[in-house]
Amino acid sequence: MSKKLATLAVLATTLTISSAFAQRDGRNGDRRNEFKVCKPYRMTVETLSTQLGNFEDEVLAPLQRRLDDQRRRVSQRISEENKIEGAIRSINRNITSSERRLNSIPGLIIANNNSIKGSQAKIPVLQGQIADLESQLSSAGWFKRQKLKLKIKARKNDIKDERKNIEKKTQQNANMEAERNSLPGTISNLRGRLAQAQDNLSAHRNQTPSLDQLRDEEIRLRDQLDSQAELRATMKRDLGIASFDLDRCVEIRKDAMTYRELMKMARRLRAANCDVELVRNRLPYNMRPISVRAFNQAAKLICEPLEADNTGTSVNQ
Repeated sequence: MSKKLATLAVLATTLTISSAFAQRDGRNGDRRNEFKVCKPYRMTVETLSTQLGNFEDEVLAPLQRRLDDQRRRVSQRISEENKIEGAIRSINRNITSSERRLNSIPGLIIANNNSIKGSQAKIPVLQGQIADLESQLSSAGWFKRQKLKLKIKARKNDIKDERKNIEKKTQQNANMEAERNSLPGTISNLRGRLAQAQDNLSAHRNQTPSLDQLRDEEIRLRDQLDSQAELRATMKRDLGIASFDLDRCVEIRKDAMTYRELMKMARRLRAANCDVELVRNRLPYNMRPISVRAFNQAAKLICEPLEADNTGTSVNQ
């Protein structure tokens, strides 16, 4: 029984605090224009929420766009510079390759001439070998004749290979002579392109504002955005606190409404001498959930102690 009394005391303390809200909220009954005790809290939440939204739309968003634009300018400037530098490297490689090719042509022509002379020297030797083999055919037997014919065919193929080599090397020399005549012009053209690319790079680097200035502006905007983000975090924190206060007010208001309903149910139960079933049957079938909870709580707090007394349990136990 003492446990139920303790529960009653705790609830009474809580609901006494809540009753002030119940009295203020219930002065005009349940009309639509009843005084809203949580209205100041709700207005604070709405004001802070509006301020946060405006801050994000009017300060943070434009600043973020400016930072994004500045980053694109920096990225574009770097990309253009890298492109020009890449062209310069490519031209330098072509110049080096062309000069190396030009210097190597004389040695390649000499090597081809030596190869041609070697093939020209081999052909008469191969022709003499063929003549000697053919002279042996008239006195050779059938098996030896077959072997001799294979050797003669092989020598003739060797002569074809040497003649092809002479033709190939001769054509290569002709191509290299033409290339040697054109390479100086090609190198000169490349050097002209290199000079133009270097001028373009110099002009690009001397643009105003400079790349360093663009980067400094990007850093400044980023720092400014970071500082505004800290202010936004503070505003969100204030909004969170205000929302918490509003939620707490709403809960207290619900407790106050529960207290009012609880008092009504307690009076009904006392009037019916705690005939719980009788009172329950007289209640409207479409009661609000808060009224149902209030009835159940009143039944436990008011009538169960009486039932315990009827069984002989002492209040002071």
